[in-house]
Amino acid sequence: MRSCRSTGAIFWGLTLTAIGALLLLRNFAYPIPIWRYVARYWPALLIGWGVLKIVDYYRRRNAGDNQPLFSGWEVALLIFVMVPSGSNIEIVNFYGNVDVRPSDSDRVVLDVKKTLRASNKEEAERLSKDFTFSISNIGSGYRIASNRESGVEFGGIPRQRYKSSLTIQVPKRSALRLNNRNGKVSIQAVDGTQEVSNRYGQVDVHNITGTVQVENRNGSVTVQDVAESVRIRNRFSVTAVKSIGGSLDVENRNGSVDVSGVKGNVSISNSYAAISVENVQGALTIDGRNGDLFMSLLSPPQKDIQISSRYGNVTLELPSNSSFSIDAQIEFGEIHSEFQGLKMAASNRERSLNGRVGAGGPQIMIAARNGTIHLGRKG
Repeated sequence: MRSCRSTGAIFWGLTLTAIGALLLLRNFAYPIPIWRYVARYWPALLIGWGVLKIVDYYRRRNAGDNQPLFSGWEVALLIFVMVPSGSNIEIVNFYGNVDVRPSDSDRVVLDVKKTLRASNKEEAERLSKDFTFSISNIGSGYRIASNRESGVEFGGIPRQRYKSSLTIQVPKRSALRLNNRNGKVSIQAVDGTQEVSNRYGQVDVHNITGTVQVENRNGSVTVQDVAESVRIRNRFSVTAVKSIGGSLDVENRNGSVDVSGVKGNVSISNSYAAISVENVQGALTIDGRNGDLFMSLLSPPQKDIQISSRYGNVTLELPSNSSFSIDAQIEFGEIHSEFQGLKMAASNRERSLNGRVGAGGPQIMIAARNGTIHLGRKG
């Protein structure tokens, strides 16, 4: 049988060659506004491609060639959309990883890696054809999702048989709302509000200019280098937070919490695991159950500190030049202080530490039960 050469292949070969040449000229300092023309005229590429596909269809039909018109590479090439900077983008994915990075232009580029559970190759090909992703314009924003995220089953086939890992490029300034299950979520170097909901997989969020909200379960949460406030709700895994420009609010359970370098107020609640906090500049509120609490400040505290603990030790380290007043109480435990001039009192089951160090300063209140309170002095 005679083979027909695809005019679409020639078209894309010439197109990619032209784009590469323009990018090379730009690298040599020629002032060519490439992305402005791409943003305006990119639909012409689809029109030209579509016309060549029609020509290919009739040529192949006349030649008796039954090859499919669209290759896998060409279908993947279709999954990109030019969007305005600052758009709201919703991402929905179950059973797979999601990795979000900034694009070098105002466009969304979606790369999907599909893994299918099938008994043979024919079934896998059929399932793959029935499993598609799209980028849709909905109201004032955009939605990235597959045709199988509306329910647990689709056509009687469980969603667990379809695994989809997404690599997504979005405009640098984008507000994301990401809903994922059974996979890792990673968002880096994006400006805007970032909202993440995940289950059974870790969440990593780094280098964000904006606010961050994370809800996770059965997976670690790591948030670092965020310019504004952060809110985290996590269960059954560890939470680590570092370098936050605004306030921090963490509710955790069955996993340790490790926090450092927060400029705003901090509120942390945790059960059945330890809490460690270092170098907080704002007010500090800690509530711990069944885990040790460790707090250490690099500079003298300027805002109030309130600590509540049950069935765990409490350690608070402050610089030696700190000024503060303290009211610490513990039942069924001990209190130790490295600061002089504070009043210790004891009864059958209670111990207390009260008084003032220096002039002025914030109020420190500690209420604990079944453990030890240690007030440490640094420097």
